[in-house]
Amino acid sequence: LMELTENALRENPTMEGISGQVPSSGEGKWTVEEMLELGQSAPVITQSLLTRYASMDTEKEINGVVITFFSTASAVGKTLISCNMASELARQGRRVCLVDFDLQFGDVANYLQLLPERTMADVQQSMTMQGGNACHVEEYLTPYEYNGIVFYVLAAPKKLEEAYNIKTEYAVQAIKQLRTKFDYVIIDTTSMFSVLNLAMLDLSTIVTF
Repeated sequence: LMELTENALRENPTMEGISGQVPSSGEGKWTVEEMLELGQSAPVITQSLLTRYASMDTEKEINGVVITFFSTASAVGKTLISCNMASELARQGRRVCLVDFDLQFGDVANYLQLLPERTMADVQQSMTMQGGNACHVEEYLTPYEYNGIVFYVLAAPKKLEEAYNIKTEYAVQAIKQLRTKFDYVIIDTTSMFSVLNLAMLDLSTIVTF
C-alpha cells in the first residue's frame, strides 16, 4: 500500500480531482443485509457503508482531503512520513493541518521542534464547556514555519492522564471542523485498532496502511 501511495503521488502530486466521495461496496451491502437477517451485530462495517452513502451526497459541502497514516506495527515511520507529506503539500501552496492522534506517545511536536501551548486536551475542554460548534479548533493549532513553508499542527496532549481522557466524539468533531478549513488534514495515529483509530479511518479520504 505504501508503494501504491508513492506511485499515485508521483503521477498526481497535487492530488487534483480527489474528493471525499466513495461509492458503496456491493460486498459491504450484502454483508450488512445478511447480518440483519441473522440478527447479528456488525457495527463497524455498517457505519462504513452508511459513511460511503453519505459521501455521495453531492449537495453537501465539499471538504478537504483527510489522509490517515495507520499501522498495527510500531516504529515503521508513520510520523516521519506524515511530517514530510505535510511539508511537501504546504510547499505546493496547500493549506495543511497535521494532527497528532498518537495521543499517549505522539512525537510530531518533537520531530518539528515545536513547543505547543495548546493541544487536543484543550480542544476537548473547550468543546465540553462551550459545545462542539462553539469551539473553533483552528485557534488551538501550533504553526510550523521553515524556509517559507507553513502548516499547522494539532498537538497530542502533554500529560499522559490528559491523553487517556480524550474522547473519540470530540476528536471526530475536531477533524470535521478542520477539514472545512484546510485543503489537507493529515492524521498520525497510534499502532492499534482503537475506537479512535477506527473513527479516523471512517473519516478518511485516503488511508495509508
